[in-house]
Amino acid sequence: MEMKLKLNLRQKPRAAGLFLVTALFAAGIQPMFGNKIAEKTIFEANYQSITVNGVVSDDSGAPLPGASVIVKGTTKGTITDFDGKYSIEADSGSILVFSYLGYKTIEVSVDGNTNINAVLPMDATQLDDVVVVGYGTQKKSEVTSSISQIDGKDFQTSTASNAAMALQGRASGVEFVNSGTPGSTPSIRIRGIGTINNSQPLIVLDGVPVDGNVLAQIASSEIQSVEILKDAASGAIYGTRAANGVVLITTNNAKFNEKTTVRLNASTGFNSVIKKYPVTNAEQLYELKRERYTMDGLPIDPNSPWADEYYNQTRTDWQDEMFRDGLFQDYNMNISGGSDKSTINANIFYRDEEGTQINTYLKRLGISMRGTQKISDRFRIEENIRITNNHTLLTQDDGATGTSQTIYSSYRYMPAIPVKYEDGSYGSGLASTQLGDMWNPVYKAKEEWKHRYRFNTLVSIKADYDLTDALTLTARASYQKSTSKFEEFNNITPNQSRTINLPILRVNTDETTVTLGELFTSYTKSTGLHNIGAVLGISGQVDKGNFMNMSGEGFASVDKNQLVMDNASIIRGNGNDYLATGLASAFVRGTYSYNNKYYLSAIFRADGSSRFADGNRWGYFPSISGGWRISNESFLEDNATISNMKLNVGWGQLGNQNVSAFQYLNTYSKNIRYTLNDTNLTGTRLASFANPDITWETTSALNILLELGLFQNKLNLDIAYFDRLTSDMLIPLPGLNTAGLVAIPDSNIGEMRNSGFEIEPSYSGQLGELSFELGVNATIIKNEVTKLYGSSKFISGGDQTRTYEGEPISSFYGWKTDGIYQNQTEVNNDPNISLDPRRADITPGDVRFVDTNGDNIVDEQDRVHIGDANPSLLLGFHADLNYKGFDFSAVFSGAFGHELYDAMMMRGIDPTQSANMDAVAYERWTGEGTSNRFPRMSTIRANDNYRVSELGLKSGNYMRMKDVVLGYTIPKTLTEQIGVSNLKFYISGRNLLTITKFDGVDPEESGTNNLTRGVIFNNYPQSKSVVLGANITF
Repeated sequence: MEMKLKLNLRQKPRAAGLFLVTALFAAGIQPMFGNKIAEKTIFEANYQSITVNGVVSDDSGAPLPGASVIVKGTTKGTITDFDGKYSIEADSGSILVFSYLGYKTIEVSVDGNTNINAVLPMDATQLDDVVVVGYGTQKKSEVTSSISQIDGKDFQTSTASNAAMALQGRASGVEFVNSGTPGSTPSIRIRGIGTINNSQPLIVLDGVPVDGNVLAQIASSEIQSVEILKDAASGAIYGTRAANGVVLITTNNAKFNEKTTVRLNASTGFNSVIKKYPVTNAEQLYELKRERYTMDGLPIDPNSPWADEYYNQTRTDWQDEMFRDGLFQDYNMNISGGSDKSTINANIFYRDEEGTQINTYLKRLGISMRGTQKISDRFRIEENIRITNNHTLLTQDDGATGTSQTIYSSYRYMPAIPVKYEDGSYGSGLASTQLGDMWNPVYKAKEEWKHRYRFNTLVSIKADYDLTDALTLTARASYQKSTSKFEEFNNITPNQSRTINLPILRVNTDETTVTLGELFTSYTKSTGLHNIGAVLGISGQVDKGNFMNMSGEGFASVDKNQLVMDNASIIRGNGNDYLATGLASAFVRGTYSYNNKYYLSAIFRADGSSRFADGNRWGYFPSISGGWRISNESFLEDNATISNMKLNVGWGQLGNQNVSAFQYLNTYSKNIRYTLNDTNLTGTRLASFANPDITWETTSALNILLELGLFQNKLNLDIAYFDRLTSDMLIPLPGLNTAGLVAIPDSNIGEMRNSGFEIEPSYSGQLGELSFELGVNATIIKNEVTKLYGSSKFISGGDQTRTYEGEPISSFYGWKTDGIYQNQTEVNNDPNISLDPRRADITPGDVRFVDTNGDNIVDEQDRVHIGDANPSLLLGFHADLNYKGFDFSAVFSGAFGHELYDAMMMRGIDPTQSANMDAVAYERWTGEGTSNRFPRMSTIRANDNYRVSELGLKSGNYMRMKDVVLGYTIPKTLTEQIGVSNLKFYISGRNLLTITKFDGVDPEESGTNNLTRGVIFNNYPQSKSVVLGANITF
C-alpha cells in the first residue's frame, strides 16, 4: 500500500521537521511536500520516471566504490558497488549529483538518458586530512603542534562500554587508569601527571567543554574523530583549562546532498573477571593459623577457631559466589541524510550491562540529534541536542577500597563459613573475632543496594555567517544540566560481625548547570604562495548547582516500596547551593604559511576566573610555534625515498583552575552541636583560613616534533620531544599547631616537570588483495617534583607513598629488605641491628631490614625511597588488515619501568590479620633454607615484618591486548537482494590477553589519586569481554 504525506513548505523546514521526514523514510512512508498555492509537490514533476544506470570512476578510469549518487533536491539516492556501478530511479528531467571523498562533486542532467557514466576529477583541496583544533579546523599538513588524531572508524566495533575506554593504546603520550565498576570513566593522563591536584584533561564535545563523566555516556559508534591536543602550541586557545591537555571529540554529522541512510549496530556478549584473586582455601588457612602458635612455641588457643575442626573444611569459594559472567547487549541506531539545504543526524543508543559482581549493572539510554540548515548561501545554523540517562546498581562505592567493601570481603571472607546456614540465615564470623570484622559479602550484595542515577542534557546551537568569502562570524550558545541521585539502603545485621541496629536509607541529590556563550570570527585568505588564517573571539561561562543529603533510620517495613523518608523514625538532612563560578575569556590565534614550506602559528588567551581574588583573577596564556617542510626544499624535492619531512617547534603557557574555589575567603561551617541551658543548639565555626594570594597553576611547555614520510608516505615516523614545567602548583601548607580544626588553604608553592620523547612509526601497504596498516606508539617519560617544601618535608599519600622535592610524585617510601633470617647466627651477627633494642625479640624467619643510615638500628630514620609508580615507558600497538570482505584489527597497550605496591598482599600474608590469607602466604619460611622472601607465621609482631617495605614491591610491567576484532562484510550482490546496502558481522574481544609478571588481579589497577598512584587495594576489577555483533546499513 502506498502511503503519502503532504507537508506545507511555506516556511523553511526546521530541524524537528527534517527529523520527522527522515524517520518517515526509514519507516517506508514517502513524504510529499506541497505548496498551498500551486498544489504541486516537490516529488511530482511533469517528467516520466526512468531507471538510470552507469559507472562512477576517477579520471584514470578506475571505478569508485561507495560513491554517492543523489537526485538533486530530494533525499533519493544510492551508492556505487565494488565496481563503481549504480542504479537509481529518477525523473527524466532531474539532475544527478555525484560525489566521493577526495574528488570534486559534479552534477549531470538526466535529460531522458538511461545510462550515465560519471568521471570525478580529483580535488586537491580535499586530499589533505583535516584536523579539529580549538575553534576551528586545520589541514593536517599545516599543523605545527603535537596533535594525535584517532578516526571514528577505529571505534565502531570496540567492545568498550564507552568512548574513553576505546581510546586506550591508540595515541602516544596518553595513559588511561581504568576501573571495572559499571558505568565508570577512566582517568586520563596526557604526557604524565602535571600536578598533585586534578590532572584530568579538558574534554570538548562538538565544540562545547563538558565534564569528564560525559565520556562514559558517549557510544563509541557515535564518534567521527578524536583529537588530543598534547602541547601548549595547540592547547593555549583553551587557556586556564588546558594545562593537562585537551581531548576534542567530534560526533558524526550528515553531509549536504547525502542519501538518507539508516544504520544499526547491535552486539551482545559477556564480561568476566580477568583473574581470580589468589587466596588460601580453608584447609591451608587452618594449617597456617595453627602454625603461628607452633612457631612462637605456644599452645593453640582452645577458644580460637583454629582449635575447631569445623574451620578445617572449605565450604565456600567466595569469589565464585560473588563474581559471574555478566551478559550485556548494546544497540545503536543512526538515521542520517541531507538535502542541498539541510542535514540531520540522529542517534538512539541503549546499553544493558551486568557487572561481573552479582547484583550490579549499568543501564544507559540516550538520544542525540545534530543538524545543519543553510538559511542562505552565507548563513548556516547547527543544532546539537544530547540527552542521556545512566542507571547503575552497585554493591560498593565506586572507587572505595576499605575493609567494609564487598570486593575486600569477596577476597578475605573465611572459606569455612557457608553462604547460608541450614536455618536459612546468612553465614557469619560472629562466633569469633578471629573470623574477621566483615559482613558476609553475599548478604551485602543481595540484601542491600546502592543505586546511582545520572541524567544529562546538553543543548547547543551554533550560527555561522560569512561576512565575506574569507571572513566568518560564529556565535555559539550551550546549556548543560546534570542531575544525579544516589540511593543507598543498609539493613539491620544482628547476626553479622559488624552490627547495624536500624535500617538506614540515604538519598543524596546533586544538580549542576553550565551555561556557555561564545562569539568569534574566523579569517582565511590565500594569495599566491601566501596563506593567512586568524581566529578572534570572546567566551563566557557560568557554573551553578545545588545538593541535598537525607538519611532516614528505623523503618517498620524494609519492603522497597515502603522505603521512603516519611516512614523513617529518625530523619536527618542538609543541603545548599554550590557557590557559582564564572569564567570570562578572550582569545586570538593567527596562522601563516608560505609556499607550503614555512608555517607560523601564535595564540594568546586571557582568562578571568571568579575562583580567585581581585588582582589574581586574570591569567594570560601565550603560545608560538613554527614549522618547516624540509621535503619541499629544492634539495629534497625530487627525492624518491623521502616523501615528507617536516620539523615543528612550539612553546607556550597553559593554566589549571581545577582547584577548590574561593580559597581567598574565610569559610565557615554550621556543624558544631552543643547544649546550652538544656537546649540542643548548632553553632557556626571558622572552617578554613583565607589565602588572598592564591592564583593559577601555570604550565610552560616546549615541544619539538619531526614528521617523516618515506616511500610515498607508506612508512611514516613521528618523533617528538616535550618538556612541561608546572609552576605555582597549589599544595597544602604544613599544618599549624594553633590551627585546631581550621583547614589551611593551598598555596602556590610547588613545581613539577614532565619531560620525554614520543616515537610513532607506522606502515601501510598492500599485497595483492590484502591491505594493511601497522603502527606503534611509544612514550618515554620522566616525572620530577622540582620544588616543594625543601628536602626535609613531604606530602603524604598514606602509609605507602610520599612526594618529596627532587623525586617523582607518589614515590614508594619504606624499608629496604635483605631476605629472611635463616638461623639465629644470622640474627646475632647482623650489623643492621647490632644496637637495636628489638634485637632480642627478632628470630629466624623474620624479615631482614636494612639499616640505611648506618646507626646499627632499624627505625623510622631508615625509611627511604624504594620504588616509583610512574611508568617510564608507555607502549601501544595497532594492526589493521583487510582481505576481500574480511577485516581484522588488534590494539595492544602496555606500561613499563615502574613498580606497584601490593598493599592487599601485605595484609594478606600477615597472620595476625583476622581474614583469609593470600595464596603466597603458603610459601612462607618454615625452617632454614625454605624461603628467603616470605616470613614465618607468628602471633607476635616484634619485628613488624609487614611494615611498608620492598617485600610488597612488585614490577608493574605489562602488555595487554585491549581490543581484537574479526569481521566479514557480506557482498553487496547478496545484500541488495534483501534491501540492505551493507551488512557486516563481527566477533571481538577486550582484555583477552595480558603479558605480565605481576601476580595480583590486574597490573592496570594503579588508582586515580595522584598521591597514591600504584598502590594496589581492593578496587573493582576490570573485566575481559567477548562480543558478537552486526552492522547493518539500509
